[in-house]
Amino acid sequence: MVQVENGLFIIPDREAMGEGVAKRPYPSTNWWMEKVEGALLVHPAITLHIRVPAVGDETWDAAAYVQSLIREWELYRVHFPVPARLSVLWMDAGFALLDSPCRWKELLEVLRRSLSNWSVGLKILEVFPLLTTEDQLFRLWELGFRQLRLNLLEGAGMLEKKSNFDTALHLVQQARKMGYRSVKALWRLDYLGQSTHPKEAMDRLIFLRPDAVEWPDWLDMDESNGPLRKEVRSAFFPLGYEEIAPGCFALSHDPLYKAFETGDLSFGIQGYMPRYARLTLGLGVNAYSDAWGSMAHTGADLFAYQQKIREGELALTEGITWDEEAALMRLHRNNLRCLGEIQWGEPKFQCPALWTALDRLTPLEKRGLVERYADKGLVLTDKGRKEWELVLEAF
Repeated sequence: MVQVENGLFIIPDREAMGEGVAKRPYPSTNWWMEKVEGALLVHPAITLHIRVPAVGDETWDAAAYVQSLIREWELYRVHFPVPARLSVLWMDAGFALLDSPCRWKELLEVLRRSLSNWSVGLKILEVFPLLTTEDQLFRLWELGFRQLRLNLLEGAGMLEKKSNFDTALHLVQQARKMGYRSVKALWRLDYLGQSTHPKEAMDRLIFLRPDAVEWPDWLDMDESNGPLRKEVRSAFFPLGYEEIAPGCFALSHDPLYKAFETGDLSFGIQGYMPRYARLTLGLGVNAYSDAWGSMAHTGADLFAYQQKIREGELALTEGITWDEEAALMRLHRNNLRCLGEIQWGEPKFQCPALWTALDRLTPLEKRGLVERYADKGLVLTDKGRKEWELVLEAF
């Protein structure tokens, strides 16, 4: 089951807790830096996630937090074995609590000086409609953000309650006027199932006219989700959306769709992204970082985080490592999810778990959902792309 926390996609239990996966409590900074260095040597691009708490209180000090983010970035930067380039910068919805545009600008200027490819790196702003103002949207647009992730993951009422919907609609309309080129909405199947008036909720989601829509719980195999998936497809396909990946619907002009066409679509802790980077670094409290064969998590305690950073250490509370076979199966799952195919022609792409998964796919192959070619690879058929969840369940 894919878990979601404020729009952040957590690695499914089957991957994080399965065979060949080990947890490491309170890993050292040196342990994680080795993983970061290894990832950059393979592919020197970074997806960067700036994590800001979505809820503050009277003890919240935005200026101090920004300085902690800058110090944390410097801890990483001095360990880079090669010059790193920006693939995607993703600032999450808590940015609204950084009470001055000067704070955003200071942080982004430090990152700009540290990363090549800054001007062409994608900059994605995630917003909670009820927390974000037009002025904040405009200030971030001035600083280079051009894509918007509309976080509606606050319950079924986010679209059912008319005042909430009106706020979201107004924000989307203003964003488009400012020049944001893509608006992607995040919602959930279980919210649709919980809605008192599901058709009205679906109509409102469609009325926002997002360029892409992502359903984080699409692959949950709850029996109630089957009819809901069918309902979503019936609503979106006639409007020109294509299901480019499981639970991700996009119009042909959207960056996600174009990435799907070019084979650049990727998936990770941040959901679907239009560019690939082997390394994702999360800065801030309760942030997840992913170096492909390993992951690290920063704790949710703000004061403990800031104390660790002042001491010159990363505030890591948990690490996860995949063994060689588990990491390889993760690669095959992601290729199937994002590219609609997998290849195993070379020995380095083969393992016993793959043969087991392929055996499970035999009934689906007979149904015409997948096709093998020369026993070196497998591709989803057009029919299979309408039943992604069944194919991925085999993995």
